[in-house]
Amino acid sequence: MSVGANCTPGGMAGNPRPRPRRGRAGLLALALAGSAAGGKAQDLAPDPKAEIAAWEQAQRRAHEEAVEKALDAYKAAIRAAKTPSERATAVWQLGDAERDPKILAELARVAREPGLVRQEAVAALGKYRGEKAAAQALVGALTASLSRGETDMAERCLAALAGVAHESGIPAVARLVADKNANVAAGAIRVLGETDAPAAIPPLLAVWEELDRDAQRSGDSKKQAEDRLKVVEKPLREALAKRTGESLAGPAEYRAWWLRNRASIKPRDDPPPPICPHLAPVAWVSPEGLVGYWPFDDGKGNPSAADCSGNGLHASYAGAPSSTTQVPPPLAAFSSHGLRLNGSTDWVAVPDAPALRLPGDMTIAFWFRKEGEASDWVRLVGKGGEKIRSFGVFLEKAPASRLKFQQYDGEGKNILDFDCRAAMRPGTWTHVAAVVKGDRGFLYVNGALEGAKDRTGAAAATADPLTIGYGGFHKHFNGLVDDVRLYARALDAAEVASLARGLRAAPAAMAGIAARPPEPSPGAVPVPIDLAGLVSDTTPVRYAWGVVQTGALMYVDRDYPYLDVGTCGGLPCLRTACDDKKSKGDAFITFNLKRDATILVGLDARVPRPAWMSGFTDTGEEIGGRHKEGRRPYRLWARDASAGRVALGGLDTNHAMYVVILRPKEGATLVAGETSTPAGLDRPAGLFQRAVNLNGPELIVDGNRWEAGPVAENCLVFGAPADDRDAAPDPAVDPVFARMLQTGYHGANKVRILLGGVGPGTCRIYLYVRDARQRFGVWVAGQQVERGLDCAGRGAWRRLGPWEAEPAGGVLDVRVSGQEVTVCGIEVWR
Repeated sequence: MSVGANCTPGGMAGNPRPRPRRGRAGLLALALAGSAAGGKAQDLAPDPKAEIAAWEQAQRRAHEEAVEKALDAYKAAIRAAKTPSERATAVWQLGDAERDPKILAELARVAREPGLVRQEAVAALGKYRGEKAAAQALVGALTASLSRGETDMAERCLAALAGVAHESGIPAVARLVADKNANVAAGAIRVLGETDAPAAIPPLLAVWEELDRDAQRSGDSKKQAEDRLKVVEKPLREALAKRTGESLAGPAEYRAWWLRNRASIKPRDDPPPPICPHLAPVAWVSPEGLVGYWPFDDGKGNPSAADCSGNGLHASYAGAPSSTTQVPPPLAAFSSHGLRLNGSTDWVAVPDAPALRLPGDMTIAFWFRKEGEASDWVRLVGKGGEKIRSFGVFLEKAPASRLKFQQYDGEGKNILDFDCRAAMRPGTWTHVAAVVKGDRGFLYVNGALEGAKDRTGAAAATADPLTIGYGGFHKHFNGLVDDVRLYARALDAAEVASLARGLRAAPAAMAGIAARPPEPSPGAVPVPIDLAGLVSDTTPVRYAWGVVQTGALMYVDRDYPYLDVGTCGGLPCLRTACDDKKSKGDAFITFNLKRDATILVGLDARVPRPAWMSGFTDTGEEIGGRHKEGRRPYRLWARDASAGRVALGGLDTNHAMYVVILRPKEGATLVAGETSTPAGLDRPAGLFQRAVNLNGPELIVDGNRWEAGPVAENCLVFGAPADDRDAAPDPAVDPVFARMLQTGYHGANKVRILLGGVGPGTCRIYLYVRDARQRFGVWVAGQQVERGLDCAGRGAWRRLGPWEAEPAGGVLDVRVSGQEVTVCGIEVWR
């Protein structure tokens, strides 16, 4: 990859330092790795790590500035607040800004205030996982709530304590596992289940044993115990399974386990989460030692899975594995497909090659989602036969459902064999990394170290294929697999955590790319969407279709705005009503779907899933809204639907609330109600991938979401910000499109854009420029694609392209030369 000349840690020569954005460190590291990829290196810095360190310092400064700005805004809002609701709004905005000790201290100070203020402070404190100060503040709020008889608020405090999960909260919470209010007791049990400390186990055992004894008696005590167990037995089982890693029959068995293991059990050594996105570790996953990389983004109809490491170790399919668009949420920004295996005949094989024989240091990493239970062990990924196993990650049969990492030597002797403690739940994406370093093996689950053990020899180097989903013995895997990687070296803990967070390891370059799906910014410009081409004939007729955006209302009958929209930003949603779905049938909400789509139902977390949703699967994602009772999460459940009539049922519950969101299938594009495509420009053909309004707010253009450049993930821009809102675009455009054309970046001789999150394969790139009073040129992936262009006159603009290019290591590199040109936006199609 060629990088523009004079690129320094401070930005472009003669230009101010570009503002740091989340995801930039990995992109910059990738840009600095051109020499590793075989690209030109005439403009590379001699020390890439120094460049990264400089960016990390910039991120820290940006974080500190954001914290001070948030605190100043909060204090001003508190001074101006005239009602408790306004004070609560100020607290929510502070908690939503950044994670920082200064903000934590302010939230703790107001956590004992009454009503809405405490409610918002408690919700915000729940984000500070592993922070002792947050746990202490929540214990204080919990005590105050109980002393006032506010059980609903006490339950909220317990839910937040479960999020923090710090052992300092155990003494206060342990007293509540036998509280007379069963819901409070269940909340306390969940807190102990989340708190990784040995002291959390005895209170759980004691309360379960007492209830079990009472249930064996007669009279009122028996009935009371049985009624209480209906509420707390499931939380008790889940909590003890988490703390012990065992799924046992009852309290007697767990007591026996505790007596055997209490002297040796230790908390996991989990690193705390980063305080804020700006301070996420600047750790990328080097391609050094990368043997094979199978992202399964080949799509439908392909008889094999490409190896994207560049080593040519392509995989073949056995049975009929199917491609799926369901991918792990951290990969959603750049991974288009995963692989579904049916549990009976499907599996994947990579033919043996010398590079796959790894007797020494190694790492195998992948994502999986279990869809059903097997009656025997399953080898998820591994190499070797039943008698001589080079390496393998296995999934135990239910109910234990634990992961095992195993190696044999050349004589079939077991040299490494150990399990993780936690049970793998169906329907949940899990990232696994098995690492061998020297004479020790490590097993990571979702980026956290779950187990380690000494190895007693060198692993066998067999001629068997590498397999995914079946080892040739035991059973086949039933579920989804994605992003399988094999390294001939030991990844360190930071690199494993990067993979689990969704940082993409570039096979031909030196950097990983932060791939969290970007969230819509509060400043998004709302554009009404005409859904005539997607849905019609909706009943009840008073329900209204809208767009999922931060601040948009979820319901037609209540002031209840979206707060956390996740990957649903810009999608159409049906604004239902809060309280009229109770006791309705299976066809309460109906509409005609004109194109294939995925239906997402956001279900109130307090509501059990109704029977009519049995065909929906848990996405593992949440959206959130806020009303007078505070923030409320909605779990997203998904079902694919073909064009035709859609019927959704009601809820038989006091909390009769859910929202409906549509995600059109590939090729199904929403059309904006007031068009934002200027006259004379054809709409690009194909599948929309990504667009960024480089120096402006989020927009909806022609039904497609343009991200706000200043906060866009995986987008690094070198140049000086430009803003000329006084100049009307020429040719004239509608007000929405004008917002993009009135801002941008210009520079001394060049503007450079590094854009990730677009996935592998050939892309078509469009660029929007204006005010080019001198001739300029464009380079894509180091190749000049345009020269001698202009668009003279203030406000004059052009759309350039399309140019075809394949992302290098997941990143598109676009450069524009010419001082008198402003680059406004970039759009990528496939």
